[in-house]
Amino acid sequence: MPRNCRRWPAESARRRVREGSPDPDAGFTLAELLVAMVVLTLVFSLSFTVITKIVSGTKNSSARSEAVDQARLGVEQMERQIRSGNVLSAPTYDSTNKYWLLQVYTQVNGPQRCVQWKVATLDDTLQFRSWSPSWQQDGDVTAWKIVARDVVNDPANSGDTPFTRSASTSPYGTRLLDVHLLVQVTGKPATTVLDTSITGRNTTFGYDQAICTGSVPGG
Repeated sequence: MPRNCRRWPAESARRRVREGSPDPDAGFTLAELLVAMVVLTLVFSLSFTVITKIVSGTKNSSARSEAVDQARLGVEQMERQIRSGNVLSAPTYDSTNKYWLLQVYTQVNGPQRCVQWKVATLDDTLQFRSWSPSWQQDGDVTAWKIVARDVVNDPANSGDTPFTRSASTSPYGTRLLDVHLLVQVTGKPATTVLDTSITGRNTTFGYDQAICTGSVPGG
């Protein structure tokens, strides 16, 4: 083979370099690597911030929804008891222990029970318990059970009273109860207001109005 043919590949490579063609064996410069790292860092940082905000918003929404659902379930249970109730006692407020109390003598689900609801401001909870009218003989008393959390009714604000029974001069007599619960997840500004009015059945005759208030187990 002619000698000038054997030199052709080397001469061709030198010509491409002289003409400015990229060298296939050349790598990135240090400046290019630094720029790429800065861009990737910014992208990862922005992505992490967006994901964090989405996760935080989802958790807040879920916590608020759960707290409201718990309070609504409590109100629904309260409504069944009052609508099947024989005696609706006047709600009271304990200024020493910072809670409101509501008591109902009811026949919901069949057996007669004294039921008691409590909105405790010291731990922002809605609680429930019940007992047999003859609890002193049969010992049938349930412990307090937390039905809903993050119930933030303020005792210093008269407009935040959770239980208000109508006056005897109203069209419903004392059978109408207004329920007003404020639900707010700790540390979150949004407050959900649950308002409803519940009317008990008309059982004026034949029931002792003090049946669930004369002797309350555990105070």
